[in-house]
Amino acid sequence: RARVKAPELFEAIAAEAVPRLDSFNPRSLANMAWAFARIGEKSPELFDEIGDRVASRIGEFETFDVTNVVWAFARANVAAPRLFEAAAGVSVERIATFNAMDLANTA
Repeated sequence: RARVKAPELFEAIAAEAVPRLDSFNPRSLANMAWAFARIGEKSPELFDEIGDRVASRIGEFETFDVTNVVWAFARANVAAPRLFEAAAGVSVERIATFNAMDLANTA
């Protein structure tokens, strides 16, 4: 795995992505949060904007995407009460369908 830090690239991606987030589908929102969290790149505005959109559209998200967003925000240590509340609600509704990875990512 490449562990190359490229803060200028991630800053440019975040700056370009934020105004376009309304056009992102649920998987793209989850993937964007996951990528930034995975690499350890801090982008408060991006996470805030993703969190708002996920919270308001949580019903559109597949379980896999919900658990990835929860993991990403936890990994990035981002406080997003509205997002976590929405994710908790949908997770409780779907918990019987969670596989082992979904359970682990949500815990």
